[in-house]
Amino acid sequence: MGVFDFIKTKQTPKVSNVSVNSPRPNANSRGTVTVDKFTFNVRDYSLKGFILEPYDEKILAKGQKFKCSVSLSKDGHSYNGRAEAMVTKITSGALAATFTIKPSSN
Repeated sequence: MGVFDFIKTKQTPKVSNVSVNSPRPNANSRGTVTVDKFTFNVRDYSLKGFILEPYDEKILAKGQKFKCSVSLSKDGHSYNGRAEAMVTKITSGALAATFTIKPSSN
């Protein structure tokens, strides 16, 4: 085997079976939050933060700040646009986060 034999070998790229998810319709949903390519239903939200449920991915950790796109609405109030939040709690099937930078309210 020569020093440059690795150049000649043909390697097939690894394909991940992770796909862009879209949340299942939920009658109790207050909207959606999108983090990277993952979209989650919002169980509830306030001026301070939101709760994602169901949350079954392992992309965020407690204490982590993240940027997201939000589309939230309830009782005549709505938030739409880009925001920044910090994870405050992760439980089995749910994630709670507080806004560090709020989206615009409409």
